[in-house]
Parts: sequence; structure tokens; C-alpha cells
Amino acid sequence: MDKRDRVEFNITRGPELNWVSHLVMIASYYFRTLLNFKMIIVCCFLFQSVLGQHTNKPSRITNTRDLWTGGSLAIDLSGVGLTGWVYEGGDPYLSHLEFEGRVSSGNQSTGDYSVHTTWSCGAIAGAGIKYGTRGAAYKSTLVSFNTQNVPIAYNDWHDQWAQEVLTTEALVTNCSFYAANGENELRDDACLNAPHHLLIQGTNYGSSMAASTSTKNILTVGDIDCFADCGGMGEVSESWCTAPGPAKDGRIKPDIVSLCDTLVASYNPNAIEDPQQFYSQYSCTSGATAWTTGVMLLLQELYYEQTLSFLNSCTLKSLVIHNAFDIWNEGPDYSSGWGLLDASKAAEFLLLNNSCEDFQLHENQLTNGEVHSWDIEISNEKPLKATLCWLDQAASQEDYLTLPTALVNNLDLRIYKLENSIPVQEYNAFNLNPNDPMALATSTINNVDNVEQVVVEDTEAGMYRVEVSHQGLLDEPIHYGICIGDRLLEIDLSITDASNTASSDGAIEVLVSGTTVDSYVWSGPNEFLGYGAAIADLAVGSYTVLMTSDTGCEYTRQFWVKCQCKGDVTGNGFVNSADLLGVLAAFGSTCYDWACCPGDYDSNYLINSLDILGFLSEYGESCP
Repeated sequence: MDKRDRVEFNITRGPELNWVSHLVMIASYYFRTLLNFKMIIVCCFLFQSVLGQHTNKPSRITNTRDLWTGGSLAIDLSGVGLTGWVYEGGDPYLSHLEFEGRVSSGNQSTGDYSVHTTWSCGAIAGAGIKYGTRGAAYKSTLVSFNTQNVPIAYNDWHDQWAQEVLTTEALVTNCSFYAANGENELRDDACLNAPHHLLIQGTNYGSSMAASTSTKNILTVGDIDCFADCGGMGEVSESWCTAPGPAKDGRIKPDIVSLCDTLVASYNPNAIEDPQQFYSQYSCTSGATAWTTGVMLLLQELYYEQTLSFLNSCTLKSLVIHNAFDIWNEGPDYSSGWGLLDASKAAEFLLLNNSCEDFQLHENQLTNGEVHSWDIEISNEKPLKATLCWLDQAASQEDYLTLPTALVNNLDLRIYKLENSIPVQEYNAFNLNPNDPMALATSTINNVDNVEQVVVEDTEAGMYRVEVSHQGLLDEPIHYGICIGDRLLEIDLSITDASNTASSDGAIEVLVSGTTVDSYVWSGPNEFLGYGAAIADLAVGSYTVLMTSDTGCEYTRQFWVKCQCKGDVTGNGFVNSADLLGVLAAFGSTCYDWACCPGDYDSNYLINSLDILGFLSEYGESCP
């Protein structure tokens, strides 16, 4: 059932809340180089909106921006306090403006700064000081290990990682290098014995998946393209960077695909006089892997806020696969794996798991002879989906290279339709045929993958059972993670801000599909609280709408009411370098005749250093 609510209201001029915190980050940089107030105008143009200057292609296509401060989910994630590892063939430039003080060297630095490593650190943890360069986990901490400078105590970098990961508190490793021959066994064993840590690795180039990307217990990430006219998730295309699966033993690889194409981030520190401020472009699987690594840190941050604990790697892997956006064939395929990374959907699944029974996440251990199950009541017709992932024991190296499988412990996921608590219909997991890789997925018993997913598209009201069992003998307890439930609501907020005159009207259109919304609660600053869908007389600022479904699940969306500046020549909701020439042509170096000029603190129709000092004096390092 679809429900559309249109809310119209008048805007009254209120406090500007949309760019001050970002100004603080770059103030010292611009004061060092300020020659005249024209530069301050550029500064204010670039940092006008809540998320505008930080929204880049990967944050938009993977919906990562929804998790950030100012994002639509209102959860304010940044990766602060969390640590990840980066394994690359060189050292990052540790003093780069984007991450100085938050990236350190795990091995003794050689001073041989790497283009690739510096860029990867920026894609994960870049602060976003320059327009469009924010990394996914922009306040996280990284430790970078140079694979060409391994301490003498270890045989090679694979050996170093496999030993040190057993005792580290770091949650993820970003790795663009593939396992050498014989190393899949080593890495699977290390992942099994360090269940808290997830290794994220990019695929190889070429026409087929290399054995070196076939480690079972890691998250293998492919790349997709999103060209200039790409409007969103449904318009992405295959990338030449990513070799399609299957793995040599027939498993589904890559696990997911992601994007970091054309992100401008910290890059070549040897190329110019001041490497601290140098940027350029990069892309392909290395970028997709780095961006995904940052998103994994954000999801761990959210889960820790809820539970004061972190997800095991197989549960985190289950979460992102379960909520991936299915971009091509229905079900998995060997080009995109289980789909395109959707950070927003994964985060909302955690939020709903914490607040309603329709969404469940479980992690446990299955011992020999056990069967674990969960009974689910379906009250209205909606899809039911379950995704299981487990940490499997390492196989012999030969098993990774040949059919039928490198799987050691064979767990099974099924969904049953129940009548009087008795199963009357069975639904099995997706399967792909490695001998016919272009064929669509079928639903049969899966004896190949350590990821299984079952989807029941056409449910009937009644009881269903999700069941995890195993074939053969289990020599030891098996760590697994499972997600149950599909998204109930698809929510789209279309916002028309006030124009540059304070008396103009704005409008908010909320489109909800998937089920019935029982109630809406709107809230905002100045103790404003509106019930229902009709609200009026909103001041400029941030507001939330809390929607409760007919099954009691609560969905929160945040939106911002802003004045539109005449400087927004392109009409995209924020002022950036694309608008700059048009603005200067219209106004010169002043902002006179602007009825809404967010950078003009003292309201003298000029943007200059006095405005920056005023904002810093009133607000300090916070954004009211």
C-alpha cells in the first residue's frame, strides 16, 4: 500500500545551522593563505550546506551520507574512536591535511610515500576539508602496514597479518593486494581464530576471478561504474576493473560491489611543493574496497552505541549482504555478487533490530547435531528474507583451486511455512551454477558457499520458521551470523526549501511505500512539535519525522529547511565551485542584494574574515 503525504508551510527566518562546524575545520588553513576577502567568498561558497560539500559520488551511490552528521537517518556516525588497518605496498603521507594525527605506521616507515596508500587512507578516513573528499569513516583512526617493509620476525606480510590480527583491537583490514598462492588457507585460519576482525579485499582485474581472491572468510569487493548521467543505484554499470566470478571452486565471488570512482582524495605527495594539501582522482577495486572498509567501521560504531559490543566478522558480512541493493539479476550473480553496498539500509536494519521484532539479527555458535530456529509471524503480505554467513575452517590449498568446493563445514539455511507448528512448505537457499555462470540463480540446497540466503517473495499471513542446521559432522562450534526480515518501508523525502526571500513558501513531500503508516510525529527546534502530517511556520533549521508502521516499527528521517542563496546558480541546494563563476559574474566580490546569505554573520552584505571570527566567537567548535 502506498501513502503520499504533502506538507506545505511558510518559512520564517531562523538561525542558520548548516555549515559552521565545517568552517571551523578549515579556518586555520584558509587564514594561512588568505590574501583578500575574495578567498573568503570561495571558502563560504564551498562550505554552505549541511552535507553539500561532503557529498561525493560514493557517498551518494552507496547511501553512506545518510549515516553522517546531518544525514537523513539522524544517527551522526563518523567512525570516531574506532581503528582499522591498511595493508598496502608503501607508506601513506602521514602529515596530509585530511588525516594528519589519525593515521600511523604499523611498520617502521621507510619514507617512500605511496600514491596508492595515501589515497586509500583518504578514501577511508579523509576529513573532507577539501570539497568532495570526505572518506566514509571521516573521524576514524588507521594503522598502515607497508607490505614491502615487513619486520624480520615474520616470513612475509601475510604471516605478519595472520599473527598480529589475533591480538589487535582493530576491527577491519583494508587490503588491495591479493593472497599469494597458498595464502588462502593461512588467511581463512586467521579469520576463524580472530572472529572480531573482518578483512576486506578487492577483486583482481581480468576476465575471470583469480584463486588469490578466493578466501572464504573475508569480504571480497568488486567495483561498479557510475558515469556522469548516473542517477542512483539502479543506473550503475559493470566496471572493467572487476573480474567476474565464480571462485575457482564455484563459490559466489565477489561478495558485494561498491564504488569509489572519481572520488578526489589525498593522492601523490611527491608531486608538488606542499604534499600536505595535494589531491587527485582515483578509482577501481582499490577505491571500492577502501570505501567499503570505512562503511564497515560506521556500522560497527552504530552497533556499539546500541549494545556496547562489536559484531563478529561473519555477522557484519551477513548484515551488508542481506541489505545490499540487487542491481542486476534477481538474487546473486557472478558479476555483482549479492549486490551493491547500501550503507543506509544496513544501518536502518540495525536500528529496527533494536526496536521491533520484524527485523532480527543473531550471532551464535552451532555445535554438532544442533538446529537453531526462529518462528516469525507474518501479519501482512510482504517478502521474508534471511541471510546466513559463517566462519568456515580452512581447506587445503588444492581445494580452493578446483570444483566442487573448498567448503569444510556445510551449514544449511531454510524457511518453512507452518500450519499448527508443522512445516508444510520448504524454501531453500539461492544457488548459482559455476558450469553455466550466466544462468539465473535457482533455489536448491547450497553445498558450495559459506553465505546462504533464502527469500520468500509471496508470503501469506501466518507463521514461518527460519532454520539453521548442518550436514555431516562439525569438529568444533561454528561462529555464524544471521539477518532475518526485509525492509517494510521505502521512504522518500522531497524538500523544497525557501527561496532567497524570507516570505516564500517551502514544501515537504513524504512518499512512503511498503505498508501502512499508523502515525507521524514531526519535531524541530524551539520546542516545536507537530502531530500528523500537516505542519506550518517552520523556522530555518533541522527537523525529524518519526513514522510508526502498523506493526510497530519506528522509522526516523531528518531533513533541513534552508534558505536558498542566489549563489546557488545550478539549483542543487548548495553552493560549490560549479556555481562560483556565475556568482562572481552576478555579484562581484560582495554578497549585496542577498536576502539569505549564510556566511554573512554581521549582516553587512559582505563575506570576509570578520564573519569567520564572529562564528568562531559565538559557537566555538560546535554547530548549534
